[in-house]
Amino acid sequence: MNSPSPCHTVLNTFELCDLIFKFVHDPDWPAELHPCALVSRKFSAQAQSHLFHTIDLPCHALIRILDPIDIATRLHRVLSAAPHLRALIRNLRVTMDRDTLRCVLDMHLAHVNAVHIVGSDMLDTNALTIAGELIALPTLHTVSISGPFTHPNSLSLLFANAHAGIQTVSIQSELPGFGQPVQIRSDWKLSMMPVKTFIDADRLPLKDLRLGGDVAVVERWLSGDHCPFDVKAVSTLRLTRGRWLYGLGSETVLDITSPSIESLIVDYGRIVPIDSIDASPNFTLLRRLQLTYINNPIHILSILPPQLPHLQRFALGLNSLDTWVTTQLEAPGIHEYEEWFAIDSAVASMDLPALVSFTLLINLSNVARMTPRGDWRRLWRELKPRMVKEVPNAFPEMYRRGVLEVDLA
Repeated sequence: MNSPSPCHTVLNTFELCDLIFKFVHDPDWPAELHPCALVSRKFSAQAQSHLFHTIDLPCHALIRILDPIDIATRLHRVLSAAPHLRALIRNLRVTMDRDTLRCVLDMHLAHVNAVHIVGSDMLDTNALTIAGELIALPTLHTVSISGPFTHPNSLSLLFANAHAGIQTVSIQSELPGFGQPVQIRSDWKLSMMPVKTFIDADRLPLKDLRLGGDVAVVERWLSGDHCPFDVKAVSTLRLTRGRWLYGLGSETVLDITSPSIESLIVDYGRIVPIDSIDASPNFTLLRRLQLTYINNPIHILSILPPQLPHLQRFALGLNSLDTWVTTQLEAPGIHEYEEWFAIDSAVASMDLPALVSFTLLINLSNVARMTPRGDWRRLWRELKPRMVKEVPNAFPEMYRRGVLEVDLA
């Protein structure tokens, strides 16, 4: 009998069923797994592991008419009747509501790895304190917070009991929108709340920091004495959908973290001039840089140091690149963009001895949205040969160095 080829993977029944359950499971339609659980008792355990892996308590789009407290109470009853299900819950998404948070704490979830807290009101000191107890779970390694922050003490209360096991922190900060005026009284109450003060020797190491939205308040918290994390030790920094580099004369996120950053990702960012900041960020260890759909890529290139000895991968997503692809699909021809030549010259003028790839990111979702009705996939296949010829002309220096690549996102 011939032995199986080493390139083939042999799956047992358990692994095969697990792949099927992963394919069938839809977080928005958990009932799809119920028929699988009824086939066999063995299948029931596997289906439960997928069904309870991620629990969403803020009421997603299909069940917003239900009370989140009622949903949490029902889940509490289920876990009380079947305690073994507690060990299956690894990811938890919960609303910033004191009763819901207290109900979650009463479930005694001892295996949760990631918590995402979502709230439209980050001024309730009682809810913030209870949420801080949830963040103190010893098994957590990822904490994500979304909501409007008007005072740094909101974050201080949330992370008052943070521990060294937390490696990733994500904060999506938004200013109160129309119809949600800033509550001056609650904001004043927050400012009077006693919060912990940390010295450098007591701060916790943090590997991955992800920030989004309007982070003026978050920057004040990160650079102050009430942040429990050693932000200067962050190795991966992601800035998404926000405004950065405020020219306020104070330390910005990039100034604080730049000496230790190995990977920097700026996605949908708006780079604001920083005339009042004396020194540019010092990216001495930067190995990966990704700039995706920022308004002014030339500006952020200008504040980078001229020498990045460890930078290996540079990825760039441009609105003009997606527009060019769409234009070529509609009316083939040669279209030149001065921005591309300027970026190519700016990168070529930098000292990047370790650079192995300069990647242009093309978002096919944007291309499909901008393309009129028609088989855009077929048109895209026809465009690729022309693109292979045109892109090197727009980035001649990167092409000459042999590092130019195109990636379809």
